Amino acid sequence: MRPSKRGLDIVLALGLLMFFGPLMLLIALGIKWNSPGPVFYRQTRIGKEGRQFSFLKFRSMRVNSDAQVHQEHAARLIRDNLAPADKQGGSLKLQRDPRITASGAGCAASASTNCPSSSISCGAI
Repeated sequence: MRPSKRGLDIVLALGLLMFFGPLMLLIALGIKWNSPGPVFYRQTRIGKEGRQFSFLKFRSMRVNSDAQVHQEHAARLIRDNLAPADKQGGSLKLQRDPRITASGAGCAASASTNCPSSSISCGAI
């Protein structure tokens, strides 16, 4: 990667982090207040040139939740051969998922669970 492009990526990522930092702090406090466990969920993803990197997301589910709810939902979708167009609203997401925390439902609805700035500033994506 060109040094000028990398420098621009870092400056923009840090600028966005400073701008959205207060909101991210409020989300983190809401998660901590609402449910025990860590604020962030770390996910491994594949980045540039096939390198793995850790992607941080705000945790929206309860710690150690039972995955069987999701497995049964996925099996039902496969068995019934459902596509997003078949569902009202066009989403195959599990409705009223018991694993989701109250603060997680708000974060997921607003798509504010991702924290890409940290991955960009580390050079992963």
